Order: sequence, then C-alpha cells, then structure tokens
Amino acid sequence: PPGGGCSMQAVVAGLNPEAASVETQLKLLTSHDFLRDVVEQTYTPHQLEAAMADKTSLAEAVAAWIPKDLLIASGFADEQPLIAPEVSAEMAREAKVDQIADNLSASQSGRSYMIAVRYTSGSPSEAARVANAVADRYLEEQLDRKLAGTRKATDWLETRLSELEGELRHAEQAVERYRADHKLLDSKGVDVSSSQMINLTNMLVQARAERSEKEARLRYVRSLQGKGQSLRTLSEVLESPLILTLMNQDADMQRREAELRTDYGDKHPIIQNIRADRAELKQRIDSEIRNIVNNTENEIEVLRQREASFDAEMSKLVGRSDEDSRAEIELRRLEREAQASRQIYESFLSRYKETREQQGIIEADARVVQQADVPDRPSNPSPVLFLAAGFVGSSMLGLLLAFLRERLDDAVRSGKEVERELGVPCVGLVPYLKKRQLRGHKHLHDYLFQMPLSTYAETVRSVFTSLRLANVDNPPQVIQITSSVPGEGKTTFAVSLATSLVQQGHKTVLIDLDMRHPSVKRELDIAKAGKLIPYMMGEVDIEGAIQHDPGLGLDVIGVDATPPNPPRLLGSQRMRDLMTELRARYDYVVIDSTPVLGVSDSKAAMELADTVLFVVRWEHTTLDTAADAVKELRAVGADVSGVVITQVDVDQHARYGYGGIDGYYSKYKKYYTN
Repeated sequence: PPGGGCSMQAVVAGLNPEAASVETQLKLLTSHDFLRDVVEQTYTPHQLEAAMADKTSLAEAVAAWIPKDLLIASGFADEQPLIAPEVSAEMAREAKVDQIADNLSASQSGRSYMIAVRYTSGSPSEAARVANAVADRYLEEQLDRKLAGTRKATDWLETRLSELEGELRHAEQAVERYRADHKLLDSKGVDVSSSQMINLTNMLVQARAERSEKEARLRYVRSLQGKGQSLRTLSEVLESPLILTLMNQDADMQRREAELRTDYGDKHPIIQNIRADRAELKQRIDSEIRNIVNNTENEIEVLRQREASFDAEMSKLVGRSDEDSRAEIELRRLEREAQASRQIYESFLSRYKETREQQGIIEADARVVQQADVPDRPSNPSPVLFLAAGFVGSSMLGLLLAFLRERLDDAVRSGKEVERELGVPCVGLVPYLKKRQLRGHKHLHDYLFQMPLSTYAETVRSVFTSLRLANVDNPPQVIQITSSVPGEGKTTFAVSLATSLVQQGHKTVLIDLDMRHPSVKRELDIAKAGKLIPYMMGEVDIEGAIQHDPGLGLDVIGVDATPPNPPRLLGSQRMRDLMTELRARYDYVVIDSTPVLGVSDSKAAMELADTVLFVVRWEHTTLDTAADAVKELRAVGADVSGVVITQVDVDQHARYGYGGIDGYYSKYKKYYTN
C-alpha cells in the first residue's frame, strides 16, 4: 500500500512555480544524499541490520527451490556460488537508502507551490513514517542551509553589541556625574558657535568612529591569533599585492614539489631546496602579515593622537578664563563621546535586528500542510485479484520450471548415467567437503593426509585400486588427469591422488603439464616448485627440476610461467627423456594436464601416459560436454580407463536416489573417520 501523500508548501526564497525551479526541489527530495540523512534520523543501526537480514525477494524465494545447474543453464545465476559477507552497518544503511529511493516519489501539485511526497511500502505504518520523515527532513534542510549564512554573523554581532553597550553606558554615566558635580543643568546655552568649533566637532566624531572601527577590527585579528587561526584570509591580507604574489609563488612551488617528489622522493636535494624556498616564502608572508597588523596599530595610535589634537584645539578655543565655561566645554566633550558611542551602538544594533529578522523569515519559509496518515487499505493491487493472479502465475511458473528442468538439465549426477552416455566406467565419486568439514585444513590434500580413514581419503584410494585391478598384469605407472573444461577439480584431484599414493608407501612424483594455467605449485604452496621450463631449456638438470614437499613426502615438478609453444615442449625428445627417467626413479608418475576442449596440450601429453583419468564435476559438467571431450580423447587413441566425478554432495545424491557406489557411504559411515 502507498504511504499516503505528504504535501508541503515551500515558500522559500527564490522558489517559483516555474518548471525548472520546482524540478530542482523535486530532485533534492529524491536524491541519495538527502535520503541518507532521512535514514540516519529515522532508523537505528540495529533496525537497519535487522531489516536487511529479513529481506528476501520473491525471485530469491523462488530460486531457492530451483536446482542451481538449471539456473546456470538458463543464465539466471553464476557458476560460482556467492558467499554472503557479514552485513555491516554501512551496507544496511545504503540498502535502506536504495529501497526508499526506489519507492519514493515527489511531484508538484498543479502549478502551485505545493509538493506531494508519496512512499510505497508493504507496511502501512512504514509508508506513513517514511513520508513524514522526508517532509520533516526537508524543512530541517531548508533551515540549516539558510541559517548557516547568518548564524556566524549573528554571533559576532552579539559579542560586539555587548562591548558597545558597555562603552555607551560608561560614557552616559560620565556625562551625568560631571553635570551633577558641577551643578550644570544643560549644555545647550553655552555660546560656542564658531565655524571652527563646529568643524572640529565633526572631525572629532569622525576620527573617533574610525578609531572604534579599527580597534574592533584589531580585536578580531587578536582573537584569531589567540585561537591559533590563520590570518591569510583577512581582507587586508588578500588586498596586499605583495602577499598575493608570494602566495601564488608558494602554490607553484608546492605543485612542483608534489610532481618531483613522485620521481625523486622526499630526501632528494631538489625536494629539500624547494622546501627551504617555501619556508623562506612563508616567513616573508608572515612578516608582511605582521606588518599589516602593526600598520593597523599605528593607524589607531594616529587616530588617538588626532583625537587628542582635536580636543586640545577645542580647549584652546574655549579658553581657560572662565571656570564655568571650561566645565561646560568638558561636559560637551563628554556628551560628544557619549553621542559617538550611541551612534556606533545603534548602527550595530540595527544590523543585529536585521539579521534576527532574516532568521525569523527563514523559520517561516516552509511548512507541512498535511501529515501522512497510516493508510487503512492497500492502494494496489486488489487483494482478490492479487491472489487469483498469484495462483495462476505460480501454477504456470511451476509447469514452466518443470518443463525447463526436464529439457535443459543434462548435468552429470550419477555414475550410471556417465557409463551409459560416455561408455567409460565410473571409478569414483569424490565427495564435496564444506569448510567446517575440513577442520581447519586449507587444502583437500592436507585433509586427506591428516585424515587417512575419512570418506574422502577412501574414495581417492578406491580410484587407484580400480585402475590397478583393471590391468593386474600390467598396471599403469604414468597416470594422466584431465577434464573437458577448466574448473572441474582436476588439479585438486591430481594432488590428492599423488598424496594418497605416497601415503600408501609408493614413491610418487607429481608433474604439472598444464602449462597454460599451472596450478600445482599454488595448490601445494611450494614457492620453488616451478623448474620444468628451466629443465626443458637445459638450464637445470633433473635434480634441480624436482622439488620435494617434506610435509607430504611428495616430489613435484611444477611450472612458473607459460612457455611460447606448450605443445612443442610436450612432444619434444627432452620431455620423453624426462618421462623415461621418472619411470625409472618412481613407482608412479601423476600428470596434471590441460582440459581437452579448446587446446591440444592434453592430447599431446597422452603419448607420455599409460592411462587417462577423466574428471567431471557433479551438477556442473554437462553430459554433452563430457561426451565431446571423451570423443576427442578416443580419436587420438587415448586409453581412458575411468571417469571420476568430483564435488559430489553425498546427502543430496542419496536423497534423490541417483544411485552409484556413493549410495553405500551412508551405510558404512562407521568405517570412516570424518
């Protein structure tokens, strides 16, 4: 249901019903930055994380019931599973912002100043809450933006008014005390009417006003100095051509320093010289600023002297013959001081009142005409219509999914269908182990080595047993591991098979002939196991090419980098000589070769092997893909002795009754130590 309408009359400065101007306000109301503030004011971090954890879309709910291989074949999911990271407060907040942005709308009501805010949510209270929160935040944002420009000036005016009020009070009290002490009722009757006296009076008032203004400016500068703030932004500083020139020079040198520091580093003499020049420039700038401040002090002193001079001139004009006249002249002087202070105070008071009045106007710029109420019924769709459409849609979707699964899902799931479609015996179904089942082991071969009685270890041993029993009189010594395409687990299985052979007491070497994407070295974490190419180039002998893994007791010949022509190296005489030497030294040689489809390396390596084990991935490799690869292997005369299915979910496999040797795993769990 919708969250109701929240309308606002935006009587803000500069806003008019013109389309472009109103559109600006509408964009503001739906912008992510604005909505981020709404979310932070409306929801607590706990509420955001809880909402994100509970959020499940209809598509996600439906996808949970569909086999993943079907989704992959249909293009609705990636092949690699997505691992959800820990939900953070930042992610939860951004998710909520995106949700509000998707369901929020703001529009102008006709040609008026009214803006209607609408929010759609599955919760009536949530809809009203968000709509009202957007309206409230809009008012706050208007006030914050308009008040920011006047708040600083108001604070300074309040401080200055307090000072001027004290000065005015002191001047008026001095006038009253002097009048009372000398018994003077009024000063208007004193006959001092010469034009010179009038001119001096005007000049004194002007000089005193200038001095007061400069003293106020100097106090402001001193307050900045006391707070440790920079004086470079003062108008007097920015009006100095010399300082502006020095600042421009400093900026150029700073830019040059940044450019050269990337090439030479911080300690290079050029960088040091630039920094020394900048330090000298800073001293010159600071010196010029001090000169400006000192000049202000000198100007104040000059004004004081001018005032004193005016006072002296006026005293001379009045004369000292009559004590009463002198008293009245002094009274007039005090009154002039009081009048000057009053004029300055009234000027600042007028500016302060104007600023406060502007703040009052800002507070009345916008208001909420009508709050959003919690709706009592959904806006759309009709419940009856929605239920009917949902029933029909779900029924059709179920039929469609069933049809698609039947037509499109030809992924490998059991040994029986592999043997039926490929004509090759399935010699093993290797179980998939979850992270918690590995018990802290980083790789599967480590788990196999440490857990020799586990299901995984027994499965790998059974593969080797099947190979050996298939030809008792002449068992294979060189075993090649390949697959149809990358990502089916051939390297992991090759390392596991070699580890299992060592564990059974056989002297074994593992050689990585997947020169296009070598993975054995990375799988075993052996830093120096990449000497095959140097051996083929004659740079090292066979002893230098073989690296020993002391933890597993396994010898390894790996690849560091892809050579220019892998098939040529695989078919070379030096490679055949290497295999002859390895046959003489070891009981078994395990070859990890490239996938069959797409490259010819694995077919070239078949001349070196006695037999080939073909690896497919459960619920990933399609039967058509596997059949194409086996067809190519047979075309070059390869002896494909068996198929190994990797990453089998044993529980799901047994639950759906696919059959195969893994069906006995659950019956004989007590024989395994997982």
